[in-house]
Amino acid sequence: VFALAWLEVFFGRHDATFTRWRHATLCDWGTRLVAVIRLDADEAELARRIRERAQPHPVKTHSDPEIARFTARYRHAFDRVLRELRAVGNVTVVDLRTDEAGDDACAAASVQGALEETLHGR
Repeated sequence: VFALAWLEVFFGRHDATFTRWRHATLCDWGTRLVAVIRLDADEAELARRIRERAQPHPVKTHSDPEIARFTARYRHAFDRVLRELRAVGNVTVVDLRTDEAGDDACAAASVQGALEETLHGR
C-alpha cells in the first residue's frame, strides 16, 4: 500500500505498461489482504516527526504549509490505493490516530486491538 502511494506521490502519471502492472498488483493484493490499518496524525505532529527524524526527508527543512501540502498528497494517494483495494477485494480499512494514542506502547496496543477486532469480525 505504501509503495503504490509512494509511486503516485513521486511519479504521478504513468504509461500503459505501469498502469496495467498497478492494476494487476491491486487485484493481487486486494484478494490477499484482510485488513489495512492506516496510521495518521494531525499536521503539526507530522511536521514535528518529519523534522525530528534522523534520516533525510524531502521536506524536512520546509515550512509548515509545504509539509502540509506534501502530507496531503500522501493522504490523497493512500485514499486512492485503499479505495481501489476495497473495490477488488474485501479489505477492511481501520484508521487510527497516532497523535491521540499517547506513547509508543499505547499506539502499539491500539493497533493490536484494531487488528484483533477486525479479524474477529470476519
